[in-house]
Amino acid sequence: MSDVGTGHGRKTAAAFCLIACFFAAAAVVILGYDALERRKNPRPYFEYVSECSVEYGVSIELIYGIMSAESGFDELAVSSAGACGLMQLMPSTFVWLCDDLGLDASGSDIFDPHLNIRCGVRYIAHLQERFGETETVIAAYNAGEGTVARWLCDPTLSRDGKRLSSIPYSETDEYCRRVMNLRDRYERLYFKNN
Repeated sequence: MSDVGTGHGRKTAAAFCLIACFFAAAAVVILGYDALERRKNPRPYFEYVSECSVEYGVSIELIYGIMSAESGFDELAVSSAGACGLMQLMPSTFVWLCDDLGLDASGSDIFDPHLNIRCGVRYIAHLQERFGETETVIAAYNAGEGTVARWLCDPTLSRDGKRLSSIPYSETDEYCRRVMNLRDRYERLYFKNN
C-alpha cells in the first residue's frame, strides 16, 4: 500500500514540477517579450521628458507616443510639410512657443532635442487646455487647431462639440490610432504596476 501512495506522490510531484516549469517558462517568455518591446520602444531623453511632463501636466506616455509617431526619435527629422525635430514642430509654431516660453531661440534651435521636446510638450499642454479630450488633442497635433475646431462644430463629426465621433482625414484618423496605441504600449511597458 505504501508503494501506491509513493507512486501517487511521485505523479503529484512530477505534475507540480511540470506546472512550475510551465509558469517559469511563460514568465521568461513574457519578460523576454517585454525586454524586446522595450528595445523597440525606447525612452530617449527620459529625464528631460519627465521634467517637461511634470512642468506642463502632460503624461509621459503621451509624449513618447507622439514623439515616436512623429519622428521615430530622429532629432534631425524633417517632414515633407517642413515640420522639424523630435516633436516635428512647424518653424512658425516653434517660434510662437519660444516666445510664449520667453526663450530666445533661432530657427536652427528647432533641432536642439531639449528645446524641441520642451516646445512640443508645451504645445501638447496648450492643446489639452483648449480641447481637453486626449484623442482630440492628438488630432489637433496632427491636423492643426483650426481644422479640429471646425470639425468639433460639425454635428456629423462631433455630437457634443468636445469629442470627435469621426475624423474626416484618413491620415489624421490613422495617426490618432497609432499614437493611442503607442501611448498604451509605453504605459504597459514602463508605467503600469511599476
